[in-house]
Amino acid sequence: MSLSDLQRERQLIAAGSTSHASDVASLLRLFLDGGVENSRRRDAAYAIVSRDPFLSYMLSPGGHPHDLERKEARVKTMQQIRRIVEISQTMTDRQLFSAILDVMIELSDSFSMRLGVHAILFKTALVFFATEVQQAKWLTAAENFELFGSFSMTELGHSSALQGIETTATLDVANDEWILHSPTLTSAKWWIGMVGQTATHTALLAQTILPDGESLGLNWFIVPLRDPLTGRLRPGVTCGDIGAKAGRNGLDNGWILLSHVRIPRENMLMRFCKVGKGGKDIEGPVHPAVMYAPLIPERLTLTFAVRTTIGKALTIAIRYGITRRTGGVQRADPRLPSAAVQPASAPGRACGDPAGRAGDAGAVVRVRDDGAGGSGRVRRRTCQTCTRRAPGSRPPVTWWGSEVLENCRRACGGHAYSSYNAIAGMIADWGVMTTGGGDNFPMAQQCARYILYSLQSLSREGQCRGTASYLNNAASLAAQTKCRFDPSDEAAFSKLDTYAEILSVMVVKVATRLTKNTALSKKNGGDPINDNMVDLTHLSNLHSYVHLLNNFLASLQPPHAQPPASLLPTLHALAVLYFADVVRRIVSVTALEEWYFDGRHIEAVKHAVRRGCADVRAVAAGVTDALGFPDFVLNSPIGRHDGHIYEAYFETVKGSPDGIGIPPYFESEIRPILESRSRL
Repeated sequence: MSLSDLQRERQLIAAGSTSHASDVASLLRLFLDGGVENSRRRDAAYAIVSRDPFLSYMLSPGGHPHDLERKEARVKTMQQIRRIVEISQTMTDRQLFSAILDVMIELSDSFSMRLGVHAILFKTALVFFATEVQQAKWLTAAENFELFGSFSMTELGHSSALQGIETTATLDVANDEWILHSPTLTSAKWWIGMVGQTATHTALLAQTILPDGESLGLNWFIVPLRDPLTGRLRPGVTCGDIGAKAGRNGLDNGWILLSHVRIPRENMLMRFCKVGKGGKDIEGPVHPAVMYAPLIPERLTLTFAVRTTIGKALTIAIRYGITRRTGGVQRADPRLPSAAVQPASAPGRACGDPAGRAGDAGAVVRVRDDGAGGSGRVRRRTCQTCTRRAPGSRPPVTWWGSEVLENCRRACGGHAYSSYNAIAGMIADWGVMTTGGGDNFPMAQQCARYILYSLQSLSREGQCRGTASYLNNAASLAAQTKCRFDPSDEAAFSKLDTYAEILSVMVVKVATRLTKNTALSKKNGGDPINDNMVDLTHLSNLHSYVHLLNNFLASLQPPHAQPPASLLPTLHALAVLYFADVVRRIVSVTALEEWYFDGRHIEAVKHAVRRGCADVRAVAAGVTDALGFPDFVLNSPIGRHDGHIYEAYFETVKGSPDGIGIPPYFESEIRPILESRSRL
């Protein structure tokens, strides 16, 4: 077989004909993986997963994974989870096991979310809200897979708006029990992962009612749903499956209705709020905002997932673009690699370090243990800071992810409409990222209010903290009535500091306008938030891109591992193109409205994008190779590493169910039509 276009391009890169691109793939791969040992461990994990008949799709009966029906997808995902549990219990090399788990997350969104409901949401609720005694019972059982846990917060009529939660937990003093009840249809717990068919227990949020009718606010309860040995629902528990979804069909999202279900008093998680035997020794209530705490690490994990999904889509689209010909012209879209600034940044850096940011959420728990006394104010303030900061990057990053996925699909032409080429399935699976665990718009609103609050703190206390610390020079930023960068200075618009300043100025100007408009709306009897929702969302996006850019710059400095000097031009080119395009897309109009830009600045930014496209095209193949996804993870013949896409695509299609031969409905539906009309 002759060399493919992709293989020929790699040969040219290896020969050094494309300047600094010659060593991009190998150096960037090592940088992303965190060194040689991590790369070797990752390759070992790929080998283990690809050869395991339960983990890999390609070794499973039933053909291509995109041909699986919903029932088959559920079975396969549970087989994968069972195998991972077996490996976890037998493998002594925990670093290798962690690498295997990462590969499975790359391989299947259904697997990652189905296992994540148990391993992240359910267990995090226990870590945050259970006492040490309760953790010894429930957390140990969860870690040993003696049960399957789920996380029941969202309700049919209230989504994740905690003020509207209707499910009740009423204390029965005589029997030392809580009575859990769903009083209305809209109180049904909804979209609850693992509940449709699997979960044996759930961490459930309910309004807590004492015998005298007094409310103890919202609290978390551990509610048994199914018998672990028979799978039968417990008396009073009704669970069902959500049914057909846009994607992630291997995950059994479900609903719950509780009819006067009794659980022991000790099943209320009592780290913060306590109810003793006989309804005595009561502590609480806790501010409702604290109840969001388990979602904070989950939201950060969703943001980090962009590296995997977008990285895979970019790999497919760029490889296909290098091979594809339209009218004899190569069609690799040079703008696509600009999106790789996030998947091509060291893990956890461009989007923020999930583990580090989860530490912010942990402050909610620590505050209670550090002697906050009975004050809910301290806990509330800490949690509000976390819930405003944690979701800040998620809306723009996940919305951006949706745009990139669709652009990748379009860049592949008609072939990307085939499920076999994976991008269509990625789009369907990704959709939940903009709404799951809380809708993006309320989270953007939270983030914008955090910025407004930070600016108020600056005027009162003279300092902004945390992710808003760049606003400490808000006065000088606000004083810039005109962009200080000369539009004719090409070098200025090739620097990341330029875009950081432009974005920061826009944050201050939009925030200033919002402060005036919300005050005016309130004065006129309007709704300050809803009346200004568009600008609030815009402010959140601007701030998040400042945070993203600052994180990227910080990741290239100590104490982070430093990239090789020869890799810096590639990272810089990717980042400049990405953030120039951000300014072009979401800043230009606002900058014109504020008289900060004129037409020359717009043209300078556009020119930077065009110039960046040319720079990045030279490293496109190397960047996607550095992401390191093997063919069995990409699951896309047009994204094959060897570039022989049409042969692989045709072989895949030939193997489709009922793809060749007489269809099973020929006699019942086709022949009767032809029989009465055909003269041939």
